[in-house]
Amino acid sequence: MAKRQIPELVMVFLLALLFGSCSSMQTSLAKSVVPITLQVTRNDLGPGYPSFSTHIVKNVAKVQQLYHTISTLPKASLTSGTGCADIPPTPIYHLSFLQGTTALLKADVPVEACGVVMLNQQEVRWQTEGFWQQFSATVGVPESVLAPN
Repeated sequence: MAKRQIPELVMVFLLALLFGSCSSMQTSLAKSVVPITLQVTRNDLGPGYPSFSTHIVKNVAKVQQLYHTISTLPKASLTSGTGCADIPPTPIYHLSFLQGTTALLKADVPVEACGVVMLNQQEVRWQTEGFWQQFSATVGVPESVLAPN
């Protein structure tokens, strides 16, 4: 009877290994999901801003670089002590990082709001030096047009 239990235990162990490796394979695939397209729109608040039509960026390398930059911006907290508590009406760029039709990340970038980016309408991040330059290069619109003043 003990000899029968050993093969059964070996079979259970092998099945656990098989399912465990499949699970880790799915996890690594999920981590490799990255955007391939960027859609950029803007509300039209504020005088002095040229019109802005929807831009679709399909340069995968540029899209993924901006996605990485935005995903790793430092976290911010909007409190009355920062001068950012009351953000005035300002044009806001709405960025959707897409894989197919699935939005992986949405970011709102106000033009004149003390350098913040809002991720998925819930997490606030600080823009870093060179953010507008990279955004401009990715979208293909001069920085002076994206954020005049």
